Amino acid sequence: GVPAQLAGGAQPNWQHPDTPKTATGHPAGSWVCLNCRNINFPTRMTCNTKICGRPRHEVDGGEPNAANMVDHTLHPQQRVAAAA
Repeated sequence: GVPAQLAGGAQPNWQHPDTPKTATGHPAGSWVCLNCRNINFPTRMTCNTKICGRPRHEVDGGEPNAANMVDHTLHPQQRVAAAA
């Protein structure tokens, strides 16, 4: 089912306007996957892309910044190839 905090239309904590953000505008604690360069929410313990799904402890590239952010113009499979 729908989590109780979302049932009434409330935003999840990471989307709340008062949630601290990184310099790139992502929720504080977000991390970049070193395998596919996807930006993951702080609560994710695995990469959120279907082609990757690697455990955070293996691929946590730290907080998003201009050098490690994904190029969204590329198809996800191209991102994995580009990161390799």
